[in-house]
Formats: sequence, C-alpha cells, structure tokens
Amino acid sequence: MILRRKNAVLVIAGIILLATAFALAFNHISTSLSSDRVNAASAVSQVTVTLSNLKAKANSQYTIQFVTSPTGAIPADGGQIHIQFPEGTSFSLGMAATSISVTANANTKVLTVQPVISTRTVSLTTPVAIGNNDSVKVIFGLAAGVKNPAVWQSYGSAATNWPLFVTTSADLVAARLSTSYKIIPDPADPGVLTLSSTTIVAGQTIVIQGSNFTPAAADYGLGPEGVHQITGTGTTIATLNGKKLESTHIAYPINLDSTGWFSAALRLPDESTTLTPGTLKLEFTDTGGQTGKVNLTIPERSVSVSPASSTRGSIVTVTGSGFPIGHLVRFTYGGTQFANVSPDTIGKISATMRVPADAIIPSTNNVQATVQGLDGFATTSHVVPDASINISMPSGPPGSLVTVTGKNFPRGSVQTLSIGGLSVIPYPAPRSDVNGSFVAEILIPGVNEGELNVAASVNNISAGAIFTVTVRVPGTPLPPNPITELSVGLEPLTSRENLVRMWHFDPATQGVEPNFGWSLFDPRPIFAPANTVVQLVSDQFYWISVQLNQTVTLNGRERVLFAGWNPITW
Repeated sequence: MILRRKNAVLVIAGIILLATAFALAFNHISTSLSSDRVNAASAVSQVTVTLSNLKAKANSQYTIQFVTSPTGAIPADGGQIHIQFPEGTSFSLGMAATSISVTANANTKVLTVQPVISTRTVSLTTPVAIGNNDSVKVIFGLAAGVKNPAVWQSYGSAATNWPLFVTTSADLVAARLSTSYKIIPDPADPGVLTLSSTTIVAGQTIVIQGSNFTPAAADYGLGPEGVHQITGTGTTIATLNGKKLESTHIAYPINLDSTGWFSAALRLPDESTTLTPGTLKLEFTDTGGQTGKVNLTIPERSVSVSPASSTRGSIVTVTGSGFPIGHLVRFTYGGTQFANVSPDTIGKISATMRVPADAIIPSTNNVQATVQGLDGFATTSHVVPDASINISMPSGPPGSLVTVTGKNFPRGSVQTLSIGGLSVIPYPAPRSDVNGSFVAEILIPGVNEGELNVAASVNNISAGAIFTVTVRVPGTPLPPNPITELSVGLEPLTSRENLVRMWHFDPATQGVEPNFGWSLFDPRPIFAPANTVVQLVSDQFYWISVQLNQTVTLNGRERVLFAGWNPITW
C-alpha cells in the first residue's frame, strides 16, 4: 500500500514536472512570437544623411544616422543594417569592409564582414552591439566608392520619388530619409550649346540646341509638366558677352524637355559688338541653375573677284561674305561705283560687272565693298593683264607658215603685224574678240637669218615676241608671201636695173581722193618723193614696165616679162 502510494506520488510529481516544462516552453514560444510581431511592425526613425560632395556623379562620403525602435536592439557581428540608396547612386564593385564604420553607444568600429550589394541596397553586418532606442551612425568613407546620381535634384525626402531607406534585422519596416539632400551640377559637366552656325553676322538667325541642362525630375521646373525653363527674367536668361538678349532677338520662355534638352532660334542683334569682327560668348542659364556657354565668331568682311585677271570688256563676278544683314553694300571698281546690293540671310553678297573699256593695259584695279552708313569695307584687286603674242613655233626658214596668237588686247582690228619691221598683216586684217584674242597665219618672208621681233598692235596696245629665221635649204624657192617689202620683192629687177616703173590699182580705194586707187613706184631717185607703193600684197594687181625681156622669180613664182608693160598678180 505504502509502495503504491509512493509510486502515485512519483507519477504525480512527474506529471507536475512535465506540465511545468511544457508551460515554460510554451511561455518561451509565446514570448518569441510576440517579439516577432512587434519587430515586424517597427522601424527606425530620424533618418538623416550628410554628403561630403553634392556634385553630380561625384565620389562622396555618406554619413547616415538613425534611431532604433524600442525593440530594435541587434547584436554585434550578427545584426544587419540595410541601406537602400536612391536610384542613380553607384557603388565600387570592390567596396571594402574597412571603408565603412558603425557607431553606437559611443563605440565606433569598422566592418569586419564584407558588405553585400544588391542593386541599390547595401547590407552591413554591424561590428558593434546596438540597443533599443539607440542612436546609430554609419559612415561610408570615400574609399567605399559611393558615387552620387547624375540627375540634379533633391533625394530622400518623403515629397520626392527618389527616397533613401534604412531597415535593420530588428526593425523591418523601411524608414524613409526624413530630410533631403540636393545633387547639383558639376561645373566640369556644364550644359552644352550647339549652334547651327558658329560664324554669324549681325541680323542673321541661327538655331541653338541645348543639352545636359536641368531635367524635369530635378526639383520640378515651372514649365509644362514640371520642365525647367529659360524664362528671360532674373538670372535665367540668355546673354551675349554678358548682356541680356532681349525678347526681340530670342523668344522667352524657352521650355526644356524632360531630359534637359531645348531648341531656340536666335537673331543676332545689330550693335557695335556684333558689327566688329571677333569672338563673342553666348551663355544660357535655366531655372535649375545649370549654365551652358559657347563662343561664336563675327567674321572679317571679305570680297573676291572671279576671274581675278581678265581683259577690258570682260564680265567678272564679285562676291563677298561677312556683311551685316539689313545694310546696303556699295561696290566700286577703281573708285567707280558699279552696283548696290543687299546681303542674303547669311551675310553674303554678289554682283557682276564688265571691266571698263578704258581700263589701262596692264593695270591692277581696286575692287571695294563698303557697308553704307558704317566704316566697314572689304577690298580685293582685279588685274587687267598685259597684251601678249605667241608664235606657233620658235624658229624656221623663210617661207615657213606660222600662227600668231594674240591675247589680252583691246577689242578691234589688228592695226599692225610685222616681223623684223616688215609688215606681214593678212588681208583682211584679223580682229580681236571680246576676250582680246586673235589668231593670224603668216608666212615668214625672205629675210636674212637671225632673231627678229614679231610685233602686233590693236588700238595702240602693242606686244611682241622673238622668231628666229634659220638658213633656207639651197635651191628651195621662196613661197609666196602675203606681204613683201618693196625692195625685197623687186630686187630681181632692180638689181639688173631693168625696172622702169610700176603702177598699182586698188579697187577698194578707187573713190578716194586724190589718187582714186592708183599708186606709183619709180626706181629713179628723182621720183622718190612721188612714190606711193610701199609694199607688195599677194593677189593684188600691178603693172610693171621693164626695159628688156627677163624671166624672173617674183614672190616665189616664175614670171616671163617682156620689154614694156606687163600686167601681173603678185
């Protein structure tokens, strides 16, 4: 009986012990579940951040501070801090644990466990114990390689879409940054201005495109859908060499698009700075504070003539550039005005002119374009070249057929064409064309060998060249010459004193007094003052009187002359 009672007591005691253990275990489980529910709903508070460098894309030290919740304690080397940075923040792939420190309860230590980076979130294993309601400071040093976003705007505050969040392994609700920080443009990364033309004259209109200016996401601008603007007021203006461009030259406001790009037309003012050749600075500043600058060039005024060298009466074209729009330009040649023109939309001018018929040959003449009402002008020169002749071959024996080409003569009939002083001008005489050129074929007369001057003239403008007469092959008869010097042509008759007299009749002058087409040559000295035949012309008609019969070669052809009068064609 006693034994049974003892067993019962032992059983009851066992039951009590088991019940106690179960109760303790249940109480622990209940406590743990209760703690999880509290932490799952808790969050850190008073999240702030300080950056050592606020410039866009700059490497910066981030100092992040927060306060844990009443149940936010986490142990050293086991607790986790998770920081989600704003979109656009970048990290060094080799972020070292030693570049990050955590401070709590006046205890500061660098990380001993490598941080884990997942997209924009950096997870840290705290090296110090953190208590409930504890102030915590996390510093990402410069060596951590955290770089600011490229977009210039405010980050982290509840009013923006670019937050910074902090959670811990004890406080699981993401806490948003309670303050904000503003990323600003880097002066080394300014706005970019692109001009449709970097060389521009007063009054000219160009198109300006801007990029890398403040995007719409940056603090939201005043324009449509929050875009930023260049308003034309205050400091958000366009300037030229520091002077504001008024709305008469550029239309304000200029709305940027959401990415910070814009396009605008600019008409360059007509003022002293834009009328003077040089470099000017164009500058635009938007409502986000971003500035872009570019240089533009006011060109020198210039003119040119094409062709740069030509004869009297020729047509030349004069062109110029760099002239202000809206101003009349006066053209002069050798001081004489020949045109008034207006520059086109890019400051170019053009006019044609005929070189004066009285321009000196040769001469260099000033061509000038003057902006009326201004001191500015541009000059160039035009050359009226010297007349010249060219002979188709440099040398040859008497009887050679050569071509004489004249250039840059006045327009008109060739007055003289001679070799060694002997006229060889063809009949009819050639004429120079509108370009001052002529061509004539001549036969080299029977003259002594050596260098002889070939000369030509038109309207009293002369030119010459050298032709070398070489030895004629013996036995070769001289061919007919178009014009033969009298003494040379009649030498076979006069040398034998057989010539008595010669008459020549020219039908072209038969109505001209006093000789009515007749001219005379008598070899006797007493008749020298009366002689009017000075040269013999091929295909012209002559009467020759000789004393005796004579077979003779005249002008390259054999003739049989009888005593008395003989009609011949030279």
